[in-house]
Amino acid sequence: MSSRDFMNVLINPFEDVTSEKLLIIGAIGFFLMSVLSYFLHFINDGIIHLHKSEPKEYWRCLLNGTINTAGLTLCMFAYGKIVYSKTRFIDVLIAVLIAQLALIIVVLITMNPFTMEVSNSMVKELEMEISRILRWIPET
Repeated sequence: MSSRDFMNVLINPFEDVTSEKLLIIGAIGFFLMSVLSYFLHFINDGIIHLHKSEPKEYWRCLLNGTINTAGLTLCMFAYGKIVYSKTRFIDVLIAVLIAQLALIIVVLITMNPFTMEVSNSMVKELEMEISRILRWIPET
């Protein structure tokens, strides 16, 4: 596979890859997202909303991912049926699962322990600086 073919698959995976392969890739991504959620202690509660949480059991991470995926799939399927009556459920499910692959990249970049440590230290520094500035502002 040439680099041009690889970029083509990344940009438009639905054109050259079969539905079965996309479903398998999406399912692997779904389970990977659940594992990352378990180990990095975050919740994915929406399309692009990620936030830290307390440690929890793996089955809760899996249930959370299932609810998110099912809810989004059902909503998009209903919308698809209204707009285009020939919409297939499996096509919508594959699109939702493949879209989660982008979140895995975001999680790996932003939720890893090194990035979180840097981010937390920056927040502490900003809080200290803001409190120092507020001490100099006269009260009215």
